[in-house]
Amino acid sequence: MDWRLVKTMGRYEKTKIIKDNKSRFKYNTTIYQNVPESDEDIYVITQYGDRLDLLASQFYGNQHLWWFIGHTNNISTMNIDPGTRLRISFDFSKASDLRDKS
Repeated sequence: MDWRLVKTMGRYEKTKIIKDNKSRFKYNTTIYQNVPESDEDIYVITQYGDRLDLLASQFYGNQHLWWFIGHTNNISTMNIDPGTRLRISFDFSKASDLRDKS
């Protein structure tokens, strides 16, 4: 695994910035490709108090990568219920690939 990618990978890195009808700038919607399952994936069962940012810090060493765990598991909130089964993927190659919208 290339840990340099983990340190620099940003959620909005490849997101286009657009101007709305009131001349305000905002981020456009970014749709990332699905993360394929891998033999390197780890599966965890969450406990009370677990959050995606805490898990990202524990497994990736970077709390800001919580969105990657959320994307991998189709979760859009930081908080998760105890007993939830999560897949922790280390395949960051798809994290920066955008899905073709056409």
